[in-house]
Order: sequence, then C-alpha cells, then structure tokens
Amino acid sequence: MYGEGVYTDSAFTFDTYKNKKDTLAALLGFVWRHGQSTDTGLGIDYMVENFLPQGRPNAAQLAIVITDGASQNPEKTALSAKTARDRGATVLAVGVGSSIDEVELNNIAGNPDRVLTASDYSKLNSIKHELIDLTCVGSEYKTNVFFALSAKHCSLN
Repeated sequence: MYGEGVYTDSAFTFDTYKNKKDTLAALLGFVWRHGQSTDTGLGIDYMVENFLPQGRPNAAQLAIVITDGASQNPEKTALSAKTARDRGATVLAVGVGSSIDEVELNNIAGNPDRVLTASDYSKLNSIKHELIDLTCVGSEYKTNVFFALSAKHCSLN
C-alpha cells in the first residue's frame, strides 16, 4: 500500500500464505491510513524493486495499480510505470472515485485498453469480470501478479 510514501509493513508476497483463506484475511486486514498525498510513483517503484525480481521465471509479470488516479507527481508516476513495463510487466491501472485523472491512468497502464474504473472502493467488485478478462492469459500460462494499492481513500475492512 502507498499514500504518503510506501507502507512496507503491509507488503507481502503471495507465497507468504499457504491458502486462499489466509491470503484474503491478510488483504482484508489492511488498515486505512489517512494521508494528504498519493505517492503513486513510489508505490510502483516499491513494487518493481521488491516484487518483480521475485516472480517465477518464464511467467507473465502482471502489475495492477489501484489508485484514485491523482498522484502528487504525475510525471514521476508515469516514469515509474514505464520502468515497470520496460522490465516486462503488463501494467493495469484501476482508477477509483470521482476525481480520477484519465490521462494519468493511461500513463500508468501505457494503453487505454488496460484501464478500468470504479466509482468508489466499495464498487471494485463491479469490475472484477473485466479485470479477470484482462489478467487471465490462459490456463497454459503462469502469471505473477503484483498489486500497488493506494491507501489515501481506501478502507478494505
């Protein structure tokens, strides 16, 4: 999670937990952190430096950035997302809320076909089928999935 910087204490790899129940409990246990900024670029940088290198070899690298789409430094965010794409990640941008910046979301994803939006965090479930369509490359492929989640306006509890 990121907001005013990166909250490294909420970061974990998907092999940290051995079953779906424990993984979901960890995700749902994230605590909302109030902040005045959204450092999306730093969140993406953390994801690239700490999770992309740990991916399974010969597996697709998929990064999902969930944000209000209005970072403090859009240029830094665009550069960080480009770095992720240059390192082999397919980046999806999920914009949440009424003040999303479509240009920034397109810059994060690198392709408007990889941008999804939801009116608020409680509505993320409404885009799950679109997200599945974008992320599932076929059962014959392995995929490493990495998330960067904005904590500015998010409460997963």
